[in-house]
Amino acid sequence: MEIRQLQYFLAVARELNFTRAARTLHITVPPLTRQIQSLEHELEVSLFDRSTHHVALTEAGEKLFVLAGSVVAEVEAIPTRLRPENTADGVRVSVPFSLSSRVRNAVSRFISEHSGEYVFAISQVPSKDVSKAIRDHRVDLALTHVRPAAESVEFCEVDHETMGVLVDVSQFEGGRSEVSAAELSDFSYIHGPRSWEIAEMLQAQRDLFAAGVVNHADERYDDLAATLIALDGSPKLTIRSQDAEEIQGLRESTFRVLPVSDVPMAFTTYLAWRRGADHLTALREGLAKALPQR
Repeated sequence: MEIRQLQYFLAVARELNFTRAARTLHITVPPLTRQIQSLEHELEVSLFDRSTHHVALTEAGEKLFVLAGSVVAEVEAIPTRLRPENTADGVRVSVPFSLSSRVRNAVSRFISEHSGEYVFAISQVPSKDVSKAIRDHRVDLALTHVRPAAESVEFCEVDHETMGVLVDVSQFEGGRSEVSAAELSDFSYIHGPRSWEIAEMLQAQRDLFAAGVVNHADERYDDLAATLIALDGSPKLTIRSQDAEEIQGLRESTFRVLPVSDVPMAFTTYLAWRRGADHLTALREGLAKALPQR
C-alpha cells in the first residue's frame, strides 16, 4: 500500500465523483481508477459503491476514510516536524464572515501573543465550507458557525450568539427593546450574503415568513452599507446577530437589532480542526482556552 493510493482514495471519498477527484489531483480518470482498484484488491474489500449515476462509500470505505485521513495527515506533517526548533511553524487559520467582538478580540490577542512561535495565515472561509477545507488540508484551525459533521474533523463550542431583526426603529412607536412576529407581518425581508445562510438563520427566515413577513428573494446585499440604505425609512428587515461586531457602531436612534419575542434565534460558534493533527494540539488547546466559551 502506498501513501499515494490513500491520497487518491481520500480525493474520491471527498468528491464522491471520479472525474472531479481526478481534476483535484491533476491526473486523468483512468490512472485514478486503477489505483483505487489496486487498493481494493490489496485490502480485499470494496471501498465504493459505483453506479452510472452515483458513487458512495461502502462501510469499509467509511472506516478507511477516517484511518487514511489520520495517516496522510501524519505523513504530510513530517516536513514541519523536522524543521529546526527556531523556525516558526506555519498555521492556517480561517474565520467566517461575521464574528462577535469578544471572539475576534480573543483570536487577535492569541495570535499576537504567539506570533514568535508560529507564522499565522488568516483566510475567510464560509462556515458551510469549513469541513471540506479542513479535510483538504487547506485550513489547520477554523472558526465556524456550522457544526462539523465529518468524522475526520473535531471541534469544540466556543461562543453562542443571539440573533434579532435589524430594522429602522422609526417603523415602531416609542422605544422598543423587542418585537413580536405579528408586528412584522407587513415588513419585507432583505437577504444578506449567501455565505451567512446557516441552518439557524434559514430556520429563522422560515419562521418570519410563516408569520407574514414578505420574502423578497431578489433583494440581496453583501455588505451592511447597502443593507442600511435599503432599510432606512422603510418597513423592511433582515437578520443579524446582536453581538456581531459590524453592528456595534450603529446609531440606536435609527437602526437596532431587536429580538423577536416569539421566534427564538441563536447560533453557536465552533473551533474546528483535523483529527490526527497532533502537532497542533498545544496550539489548538491554547486557542480554545483563550476563546470565550460562553
